This record gives sequence, structure tokens and C-alpha cells, in this order.
Amino acid sequence: MKELWRTPSFRWFWLGIFLSAVGNSFGSFGVSWYLLHRTGSGAIMGTSILSYYVPALISGLIAGVLLDRIDRRKLIIFDNVVRGSLYGLLVFLLSLPAVPVATVYIIMALAGMLSPLSSTGQQAMLPNLIKDKELLIKANSVMSAQWQIVWLFGPMLAGLAVTLIGPANVIIIDSISFFLCAACFLRVSYTYKPNSNISSQTKREALLHFWKDLVVGYRYIGTNSMLLSLLFFSLFFNMGYSPVELLPVYIQQVWGIGKEAYQGYMLTAIAIGSLGSSMLFIAKNWKYPIGVTVGAIIFLWGLAIFPLGFTQRMEIAVVCFFVGGVVFAPFNVLISTYIQKQVPNEILGRVLTANRSITGFGLPVGSFLSGLLASSLGMDRIFVYCAVLCMLVGIIAMVRLRALR
Repeated sequence: MKELWRTPSFRWFWLGIFLSAVGNSFGSFGVSWYLLHRTGSGAIMGTSILSYYVPALISGLIAGVLLDRIDRRKLIIFDNVVRGSLYGLLVFLLSLPAVPVATVYIIMALAGMLSPLSSTGQQAMLPNLIKDKELLIKANSVMSAQWQIVWLFGPMLAGLAVTLIGPANVIIIDSISFFLCAACFLRVSYTYKPNSNISSQTKREALLHFWKDLVVGYRYIGTNSMLLSLLFFSLFFNMGYSPVELLPVYIQQVWGIGKEAYQGYMLTAIAIGSLGSSMLFIAKNWKYPIGVTVGAIIFLWGLAIFPLGFTQRMEIAVVCFFVGGVVFAPFNVLISTYIQKQVPNEILGRVLTANRSITGFGLPVGSFLSGLLASSLGMDRIFVYCAVLCMLVGIIAMVRLRALR
């Protein structure tokens, strides 16, 4: 653990992503409540999530190739500067009268297209900052813990900020955080040199090679049946998690308007549970099989959120999210570490983006469907259906992935 913090580049790496995560918690909160206040529609909220994640999944294929050919640090800096500018533009546009909702979709789509450069880039970059590969699971746990720290305070502060200055103005904090992240990455010393021979190729050869590169990640995953199964179960888990993205709609349906702070309480509960679980992973060496652990996490998440369909007591909902946070936290840590250890560094970016394109569809599609069905079924019923889905998938995963270690 101490070895990680003794590395200056890791400290700047961690700080940059932490600052960006703080901003993201404000930005997502601001956009969600802006749309809900303006339209009152869960479907529009779900569409906004779709407008961000689907372009990210599509552009991720190209981002994976770029991350294996171009300096990953420079790409992350570029992404943060441009996205910071986009969110700054969004704040300005939302200050104008009668701005079409489509404006939010367009800005979100552009930001989503750029996001894989950082979201995948940081995962691909991390193994090059850690000399001892046995420390990777601890490094991933430390990176995961920062998100829990953010969600511990971010949602409550964001909810307060929405109440005081309005949801549109809260987005400026997200814009500033991107520029701060870029500044931190300027201080990261990064020695990995991508293996590229593009300069010696003709334009036609480079183009043909580029299209071949797009499928490298999928080919690797396709030849590894266990990895493919792992990603398949992750896809369904993301769908089961997706109603959390529509908490404002759930809160409004169950408790009425003017309860923005409730979202902060629930997300903070997830954060507290997740942070404690992440600290355990940092302090202890996890010796249990990865496959069985992943299946158990999916099952227990379903068990944790099941009561949300049957209660109108806010404190019970908070307890459900706390328990959910405890079981959820190790999920991405285990999968990221497994991929980072198994995949050769020269194709890691492409495999990670292929992974995201497979598993990532679960969240936006699930969020869109949840928003679409929220008015007819009710978000409480949707939580129940997703809980049952997770429990069934978790049981199957524990059996199918039992050999994965």
C-alpha cells in the first residue's frame, strides 16, 4: 500500500481522477434535476443517459485503437480539456431562455464520444504506473475507493447546490473539474511508448490496418470463453443496476416533489458501504475465486435492492443502498484487475474498450427502458424486476464462472 503512495506519478494520477469524479457527481446531478424540473418526464431523463452512453460505446472502439497507438496521457489531457469546454458551453446555453432539450442531448452526446479516452485510458495506463503487478488489485481498489469518497460527500453537496443555485449552474463545477484533471495529468511521468508503425505505411495500408485493429479486442475476448462469460454477466448486472440512474424519478413517485436531498442520502449510503468494502480490499489480499465472487456480488445486489419495491420509508431505502454499496464495490475492481493481468499491454486499450462496448450497453439501455416504463409500471416495480434479474443472473454466474480464479 505504501509503495503506491510513494510514487509521485500515481499520486497525481489519483488526484486528477478524483477531482474529475467530484465534478462528475455535480454534473450528473445538475443535468438530471434540470431535465426533471423542466419536463417532469422520466423518459426524457432516460434518453439523456442514452445520449451520453451510446456514443461513448460506439466511439470507444476507435478510442481503444488510439490508446494503443498514441500516448495515453496526452489523450486523457485532450479529452479533459475539450469536455471541460463542452460543459462550460452547456452552462452558458442553459442560461438562455427557451433552450431546446435537444441541446442537452447534443452536448451530452459529444461529451460521451470523448469519454472513453479517459475512462478506458486510465485503466490502460494504470499497469504502467505500478511496477509490482501483485499490487494491481490494491491499486484498483484505491482507484475504486476514490469514487466512494466522492459519492460520500458529492451527492449531498450537489443536492444542496441544486437547491441554492439551481441545477443548471451546478454543472459549472463539472466543467472546472475537467481542467483541474488535465493539469494533474501534466505532472504524471509516463514511460510507456506505444508500438506504432503508422508513419511507414501508406494511407491505404494504415486505413486497412486501422479497421483490423478495431476487432482485435473482440477477437481476444472471443477466444477466451471465461472472459466472454464474465462480460456477458456484467452486461446483465449493469441492466440490473440501471434504475439507480433514475433515482430522481423514483423519489418523486414515492415521496413527491421537493425531495432532492433524498437522492443525496441514498447515494451517500451507497458510498459509505462501498468505501468500507473497498478499504477491506485495500487492506486484505483477496483469496477467493474471482468467478464465484462476481456471481455472489450480482446475487447480493439484487437481494439488497429488492425491498425498494415495497417501502415508502426513506430510512429503509437508505439501508438498502448501504448494503448494496457494501456488496457492489469489489465488482469493477475484480474485473479490471483480471483483464489487466491477463491481457498483453500492447492490446490492452482495445480489449478494455471492447469490454465496455459489450457490458456498457446494459446501463444506458436499462436506464432508457426504466424511464420509458416508469410512468406505467412505477419505479418501485422496476426495482423489484431488476432485483429478481440480478438474483437469477448471480446464481447462474456462480456456477458458470466457478473455475475463474
